[in-house]
This record gives sequence, C-alpha cells and structure tokens, in this order.
Amino acid sequence: MTYIGNNLTVQQYSPQIATFSGNGSTTTYTLPVPVVSAGQIIVSVANVIQNPNSAYSVSGSTLTFTSAPPNGTNNIWVEYTSLQTNTIAPSPGTVTTSSFASTTGSGAVVLQTSPTISSPTMSGAVVTSMASSVITSGTAQATTSGTSFTFSSIPSWVKRITVMFNGVSASGTSGWKIQIGPSGGVATTGYAGSGGYQSSAVNTVTQTSGIFFNTLTTNTFSGSVQITNVSGNTWVASGTLGGSGANAIYTGSAVTLSGVLSILTFSTFNGTDTFTAGSINILYE
Repeated sequence: MTYIGNNLTVQQYSPQIATFSGNGSTTTYTLPVPVVSAGQIIVSVANVIQNPNSAYSVSGSTLTFTSAPPNGTNNIWVEYTSLQTNTIAPSPGTVTTSSFASTTGSGAVVLQTSPTISSPTMSGAVVTSMASSVITSGTAQATTSGTSFTFSSIPSWVKRITVMFNGVSASGTSGWKIQIGPSGGVATTGYAGSGGYQSSAVNTVTQTSGIFFNTLTTNTFSGSVQITNVSGNTWVASGTLGGSGANAIYTGSAVTLSGVLSILTFSTFNGTDTFTAGSINILYE
C-alpha cells in the first residue's frame, strides 16, 4: 500500500535482564544500563514483583530499595521493558577524528552551518599566513616639524610596505630619504637608485644612502611609494609624488639588508632642513 511521507524506519530493542544477590543489608545496586524512569524496568525480589511507587526508586544507573532485599543468590532481577532514552557520554579521549563525518569541504572534522566561535586562540603558521594577507595601517605621523620620523616593530612576515605622503613639505630643498633596516638599525649605505624632479626640466640624482626624493622646492607633495621584498632580505622601491606647483618627484631604488626588515625612517636628506606641513603613514602586508 502506498503512503505519503518519509520512508518508514524500523527500530529494534533487545530485552535485557540484570541480576543481583541480596545480603539483607544492601539497599543500593548499580544497573548495567541507566534509565530515566522507574517505568522502564520491572524489579522482582525472590520472585515477587516489586511496586515502583513504594518498594524502590531509580535514578540513572542507581536502583535503591526502600528495605534491603533478603539473602540470596541472584534473588533480585531487573528486566528492561522499553527503549532507553537516556544520553550516554563517551569517556574522555575515546572520540577521534575518524568518528566524525565530513559533509562539506575536506578533512576529518568540518564545521557546518556557519558556527559562531567566541574568542578563539590561534598560533603557528596558519596565523602567519592569515596575517600576511591582511593590509595593516601604521599610525600616521604629522610632518609639521622635526627632521625625521620612524615606524618600528614592522612584523617579520611583511612583504610590501606602502609609504603614503599627504601634503608634505620642508623648509629647505636638500631633498628627503627613506631608509629601511632590521631591528638593529636602518641601512645607511648600499642603496642602488636615484630620485628625480620634473617641472619644466628633469633633474635626476643618484643616491646610495637611501631611497631618495629630489625635491628642489619647498612645495607640498602628496603620493605614495611602494617598497617590496624581492627575495631574502632584498627590497626594491618605486613611487611618484605630485607637487602643489607644476612639478612632480619620483624615486626608484634597491637595497639588500643585513637582516629581516623591522624599521623604516623618513627624514630630510641633510638632517638640518625641517618638515613644515603634512603627514606620513605606512600600510604593510
């Protein structure tokens, strides 16, 4: 006969009988399978069925008699009469990844249906990989005074740094420079590159002491420079800044550091010109 609905399922239950020996003093016995109510078992003492409302009570695996059963060998028997509806917790360490079915994705254990994880703690290579794919902003520094600015504690996994200039100007025209280096200090030599200034004419100067900006004016400049890790501790830089006048400055350079990059400084080239306007910040990834 046909019907409408889900397919029928068959549940089978194998009756179980437990026996105990009374000694005239013991009132508490441990059942082999816990139950949730006295209605799931029939208890007999010396072949006499006991009244669950007065002769005994049951809580989980504990069967407690009102009065101690008399002496006898296997003179107490307990018959389970229905399916067990209790929950059995596995012992610690007995559930392994092979016990879980993977229904989505791959691997032995897969989270499903958008779970919420509160305050997780992660470490190791996974965290490093995740961090390196996120663009992180430094703290902007106002270039309205002083001769140099430093961004330190740059993470070791960083592969690219973007230096951003917003309306930066200086009191003199000696130019500016960016220097990078490991935690011990920035590299002051070994840069292979030049900085150019373009207005009605082009003026380019080669410099080995830093990533050089040939300003030739006290106008304000805005733009960005990218410093990228090529391999090992070798970095290359390039960028262009537009001036408030009809001018622009550009730079390109390369340097191999003595260790992993950790610090970046920005300063006036001669160290005596002072900055007079704007701000500078970095993004790293």
